[in-house]
Amino acid sequence: MPADTCEVVVAFDRGVPVALDGETVTAFQAIRELDLNAGRHTVRGARQALGALALTTAHRELETVTLEHETARFKRQVDRRWGELVRDGQWSSPLRHALDGFLETTRRHVTGEVRLLLHDGRATVTGLRREQAPHDHAPAGRGWGHPHDQSKRDQG
Repeated sequence: MPADTCEVVVAFDRGVPVALDGETVTAFQAIRELDLNAGRHTVRGARQALGALALTTAHRELETVTLEHETARFKRQVDRRWGELVRDGQWSSPLRHALDGFLETTRRHVTGEVRLLLHDGRATVTGLRREQAPHDHAPAGRGWGHPHDQSKRDQG
């Protein structure tokens, strides 16, 4: 691994980051630590919100192996609409609350670990480990699967 990179493992439980490299953290601590680590491995001036971006990258990739395809597809639409509502000042709207319910339901399934490589202001997913998804009848992965190879995701 080049000197200007850093590898970190983020563990999620029900969609919430709970550990970095095996150390228990809160979501806020995860963002702060990832921000610090990513900031050490990037070009000066390109450091804004790197921790949050790394965490989002890890969460989205874990969703690809823990959510059923159609649910994941619809969730992307919900994510966009939720963001629009918040951006437009509709925090208290009934629709935003309804979307929160859907997001909470999907989050329950997002449990596992994501290995990230932090480099050049980016976070690249290099491996996934997940628990059994409720819609999935294949055995849960025990080892690290490559994030873009479905056949390796379920290997132990």
